[in-house]
Amino acid sequence: MKSGHIKTYSTKEWVKPNVIKIFFSSLGKRFTKKIVEYTHVGQDDNIDVFNLGFGDYDMETGAINDLTISNNGDARVVLNTVLSTIPAFFKYHPGKMLMIQGSDSRITFREDCNRKCPRSCGENCRKLNQRIRIYRNYIDANFSLLDNDY
Repeated sequence: MKSGHIKTYSTKEWVKPNVIKIFFSSLGKRFTKKIVEYTHVGQDDNIDVFNLGFGDYDMETGAINDLTISNNGDARVVLNTVLSTIPAFFKYHPGKMLMIQGSDSRITFREDCNRKCPRSCGENCRKLNQRIRIYRNYIDANFSLLDNDY
């Protein structure tokens, strides 16, 4: 899938009424199967709310691991690919609400990061909500491409 000048991987969609699964392969240092999954999580003011989930996909078990960091050397292309699936979501679910929350936004992230990270950022953890900041930067940088349809 290509979005203007933004480099992305090719994707394959699997669509059901309350779930959309979009598969692609990370082709950096090694082959890694990835999945973007949009699942219905409830309603807010009578509007259906879906969650965007993303992670490594185990083809044998069907399990999704959203905590793995592949370090595959293609993080920007992977992120662009994940974000480029959002228009597909709205194609299938116009007028619905999409919730995006990175695993680095969970309540325990700062504590976990401070315990593992050698930088010891403390309360100023730079990785906290990093994925959402990257998402916002993507939207800001590509707004004119996205604004045509949304």
